[in-house]
Amino acid sequence: MKINVESIASGKIGEKFEHDFTYEMQSDMNRVVKGKLFVMKTNYGFNVRANCFTNLKHTCSRCLENFESPLEFSFSERFSKENHSTSESDMKDDFRIEVDGNIDVSRAIEQYLIIETPFNTVCSNDCKGLCQQCGANLNQGECSCTPRLSNPAWENLRDLWENKTKPV
Repeated sequence: MKINVESIASGKIGEKFEHDFTYEMQSDMNRVVKGKLFVMKTNYGFNVRANCFTNLKHTCSRCLENFESPLEFSFSERFSKENHSTSESDMKDDFRIEVDGNIDVSRAIEQYLIIETPFNTVCSNDCKGLCQQCGANLNQGECSCTPRLSNPAWENLRDLWENKTKPV
């Protein structure tokens, strides 16, 4: 998503403008990110702040049901024409102003969306998950499995303990 900044490029430091945007990501999820950009001219180029909003499609990590949740995120990045930094590692982290006077904010939006997306998501805080024996979704009702009184990993040890206390 390219934004033309030529309107303030020749102006004074501190000049700014706002831009509402809708960005359709061309990825496997086909997400739409909406928001507002705040662009300000600085002595090194432009400072771009953005407030973004999107809906994420998730799979619950407890019950494996699909659900959507809203996500709001913001960022502030610097776009420069020239390399003002001294180290090579700083140069590759900066965003560049293109020769035609545009700045491409799509890479910044995508990077911050990845950072802000949660890894493990649950459909609700009181999600009961799946039955460990039959795999039924416990949010939709109880299953017909007999409940285990203890963790199955300890059953052999419990049997050994019970046999020890009995007279031989």
